[in-house]
Amino acid sequence: MVIVHIASIVENQCDGVSYVVPEHIKNQTYFADVCFVNIKGYNIPSIKKQFYLKNNSLLTLPNPYNHPDLVVFHQTYIKEYLSIYKDLVKRKITYIILPHGDLTKIAQKKKFIKKKMANILLFNSFINKAAALQCLSKQEMMNTQFSVSKIIGKNGVYIPNIKKDCFSTNKIQFTYIGRLEQYTKGLDLLIKSVSSIKDYLVAKNCVFDIYGPDILGRCKKLNKLIKHYNVTHLIKTHCPVYGKEKEEILLATDVFIQTSRTEGMPVGILEALAYGVPCLVTKGTNLYDDIQKSNSGWACETNVSAIAKNIILVVEEKDKLIMKGNNAVKMILNNFEWKQISEETVESYKKIIGYGEELL
Repeated sequence: MVIVHIASIVENQCDGVSYVVPEHIKNQTYFADVCFVNIKGYNIPSIKKQFYLKNNSLLTLPNPYNHPDLVVFHQTYIKEYLSIYKDLVKRKITYIILPHGDLTKIAQKKKFIKKKMANILLFNSFINKAAALQCLSKQEMMNTQFSVSKIIGKNGVYIPNIKKDCFSTNKIQFTYIGRLEQYTKGLDLLIKSVSSIKDYLVAKNCVFDIYGPDILGRCKKLNKLIKHYNVTHLIKTHCPVYGKEKEEILLATDVFIQTSRTEGMPVGILEALAYGVPCLVTKGTNLYDDIQKSNSGWACETNVSAIAKNIILVVEEKDKLIMKGNNAVKMILNNFEWKQISEETVESYKKIIGYGEELL
């Protein structure tokens, strides 16, 4: 099976899509002949087979990628996709879209007028002619409003060689690592929740650290909100962390917290779980059911009251941190290891195109 992945990634872009797209590609190469086309032309060193697309036509790619079995578009609102998909339709090449959360009901409400017009004038045909939408979770599938066929092909994580084996005795360290987008990531909900129970949190010696890149002045806006709600003594913002430093911070964390309104499949939470760090998540993270079923943390509705109640519940159930951390590692091993989910995803791709049916 020959698969071409197409995405728009720029160098040093700090977001989940830029991280997971190369991982999907690298791990699918174990089960199919896969190449990568980056619309921006930026080379991803870890991917062996990658090409530049001329004139937005797959005909300019070397054989067999000039006529693949399947094309996977990453994200939705990329203008170059509009001419590429028309060529695919004309040549009867099957394609799917992996929107990475772009098409959920909540995501569609953000910049609603602009997206509504873009859909009507440009993107509805691109979306509706796809053979399927690849959702990253069951929740994303249920919350995606377009009536195209859907499959689940999750994000994954690598299993680290080390795991958290001890927790704080005199405090509770909450940590968030990710983009500093107040609305999408629900950071405003987190700040308001902490503010609503701040006296309790001070008495219980709880602290919250937020790590992320300062893009478009987001850190300044976040700090302004933290100051407005008078929780500067509880919540601190920090620069983004990577590699060994990130690992050290996760291993020093008691509970990873993410209160997103909408997501595809947040890698930050998966990484924390893989290290054995219990997580407090909202329904909007799309990991609500996984956390609940595996008892690897706490899961709640996406609102201030529910988040505050569950932060208190974390404190009251502090003795369960080790047990929940052990459950987290097991859950990742059984459900989110990269190679395993890539094999499952490629099998779903084969069903879409009827691959192998001619042998039956």
